[in-house]
Amino acid sequence: MNTEHNPHEKNNEYERLILNLSKAHAWLENCQNKVLKQYDLATPQYNVLRILRKQAPEPANVALITRRMTCKMSNASRIVDRLERKGFVARMASYSDRRTTHIFITNEGLDVLGKIEGCQQHFQVQLEPFSIEEAQQLNQLLEKLRQSNLSKM
Repeated sequence: MNTEHNPHEKNNEYERLILNLSKAHAWLENCQNKVLKQYDLATPQYNVLRILRKQAPEPANVALITRRMTCKMSNASRIVDRLERKGFVARMASYSDRRTTHIFITNEGLDVLGKIEGCQQHFQVQLEPFSIEEAQQLNQLLEKLRQSNLSKM
């Protein structure tokens, strides 16, 4: 049956998509949390470490971290505080603007990221039923969904 002519079937497909995306998200989050727990990290902390590594060797500040975080509800300043106590990030006052604090990832932060990413390699094996082409297509579709909804936030 053609979904263009049957709105009920079209709605069922969108509901199915929502459910599948929710289940996939929960599965990925559960897998990631198992790994992060070994290193006493939460997902937002891991996200900040990845942002800082990508920014390196240039410093970041809380505003930049907040813009790049995947979860906009997280308090970047408190996350940086926790990571600093663990020795994974360092702060340094800006010489040009005393109101700004530069944030850098430390060698310890880089080391823990390397360990985490080594553990997460086995998750990729679970995605191997997808061909590279299918993975690219799914990435494009998910990016399209995310980009189309960024303007609505």
